[in-house]
Amino acid sequence: MLVVPRKLGKVSTAFYLRQIPKIVLNDTEISDPEAISNAFNEYFTETGPNLAAQIPTNTNSAVNNINRNNLVFQLHEVSTVQISRVIDKLSICKASGLDNISVRLLKLSAPTTINSLAYIINLVICKGIIPADWKSARVSAIHKSDSKLHLNNYGPMSVLPVIAKVFEKVVFDQTYNFLNNNDLLSKEQSGFRHLHSTLTAMLDATDE
Repeated sequence: MLVVPRKLGKVSTAFYLRQIPKIVLNDTEISDPEAISNAFNEYFTETGPNLAAQIPTNTNSAVNNINRNNLVFQLHEVSTVQISRVIDKLSICKASGLDNISVRLLKLSAPTTINSLAYIINLVICKGIIPADWKSARVSAIHKSDSKLHLNNYGPMSVLPVIAKVFEKVVFDQTYNFLNNNDLLSKEQSGFRHLHSTLTAMLDATDE
């Protein structure tokens, strides 16, 4: 099921009815496709803040676990070569976002569009303003278990525009290299690190 805020456009009623015909919200059965969409959208957007509010306050800040120095991180502009490398590594199996630009199309058009794409990405880096379209995702409600009538039995799967993924990778590479090169990552950090995984985290825990 596709969950889209009203401001992002219209949604096919047939598509909704075929996927999730009805839900139960506040003991009331809802079958209207737009009402179902809005209910999922509200539930998914509020889940994060609600869970965060339940986390106990910890006086031991994570900042205390990293090395302190006077280094300053700043994003820098990227070349067409760097962006081409990012595009080349994208899987053509990835779904397209709301702009309907597929990875395959981006790869095929790269020789012609790479200069324009580099200009846009560098402009975003210099201005510090991310286009709203890059932050708009195609969200699907994925059923996890138990009754299909209740919202809490679904999880969101978001698909951002492909160009946004390219920008994310550019930012990630620069941020990761800065943290890694300046020894700012804790040695116990296993997530999102090259040659690290849940296995290395388990080994660290068992060795202790």
